[in-house]
This record gives sequence, C-alpha cells and structure tokens, in this order.
Amino acid sequence: MESIIPSKRESPRQIELASTLEVDKFEGIASDFFPRILDMDRNDCIITDESSLWDFHSDESNGPFYSKILEAYGIDVSDVDRGNLAKIFQRITEARQSKE
Repeated sequence: MESIIPSKRESPRQIELASTLEVDKFEGIASDFFPRILDMDRNDCIITDESSLWDFHSDESNGPFYSKILEAYGIDVSDVDRGNLAKIFQRITEARQSKE
C-alpha cells in the first residue's frame, strides 16, 4: 500500500528581479566591459539596473576598478553613485559619442 505524505514545504515563491531596461540598452558595452574590467564573461552573470561594481568583487574599495575603467575607456567614473553599472555604461556611451 502506498502512502502519500503531504509536503510541509511552503508553496513556491516567485522571485522578481530588478528592472533591466537601462542595462539592456548597453549590452554591447557590457560585453566589452566585463572581460576588460572585471575579468569575467558577460554571459556568466545576470545584471540589472541596480547592479554595481560592488556585486562583482570583495575588495575594500572600487578604486582598482575605477583605475581600470579610466585606462580602458579614458573616463573617470569614481563619482558614479555606488559604482552603478548602468550609469557607468551610460558614461562610456557618452564619451564615445563625444569623440565622433
């Protein structure tokens, strides 16, 4: 005889990610940025409009990454609030457009 034991687990919960509307605009930059600055493949992570440099390292500061960004893209992003990636990608885009 087979017994069915009711599950005591809660019903599945839905996980809602933050918006990606802004970072989606910069997918090309993100694909270049991740290996150059963070030494990782863009496709190995999920980023949202709230993602920041802090999400990708455990250092005490973003300083080394700001230096890499300055060297790679010629822009200072040390004033970007919390190292927000969408805002950094926007700055890179603006810098590239101003050179055209």
